[in-house]
Amino acid sequence: MANVKIMLSMLLIVSLGAMSFLRASLYESDVTLWRDAVAKSPVKYRPNNEAGDSLGKTDRLDEAIRYLERAIAINPNEPAALNNLANIYNRQDRRGEALALIDRALSLDPAHVPARFNLAMYYYEKGMTAEASREYVMIIQLEPQSKEADFARQMLVLMQQRLQ
Repeated sequence: MANVKIMLSMLLIVSLGAMSFLRASLYESDVTLWRDAVAKSPVKYRPNNEAGDSLGKTDRLDEAIRYLERAIAINPNEPAALNNLANIYNRQDRRGEALALIDRALSLDPAHVPARFNLAMYYYEKGMTAEASREYVMIIQLEPQSKEADFARQMLVLMQQRLQ
């Protein structure tokens, strides 16, 4: 009886170890993790948005667009996916489409700091420094401890130095 218990325990340990090993391959990158989540829940917003964002960060822009467009189709009122797609469009030099998405994201949530940040960068790149400054100040007011606020402070200093 003791041998049977030991054998069953060993079988359980080996089985769980094998399943853990197979599952661990999904965690090798954000892309594989979120693709797996999409495969299991294709009609959920978050896995599609996160998969698209992760793919965008690895420069797989066309694939990222597909996931982000699906996320927006699932939940058209979520500013994060709109902003993530705007990031991709901006990297593809599709500035007009990017700006329209940023405007839509901010109309849904005026306090969405990542979209405000992208709008500030758009203004700065266009030489619209007063508008960019206004957005940077708003970012600092909305989320003073964020990485966007840190960057905004640096940009405000840089723009002030250029004016002098």
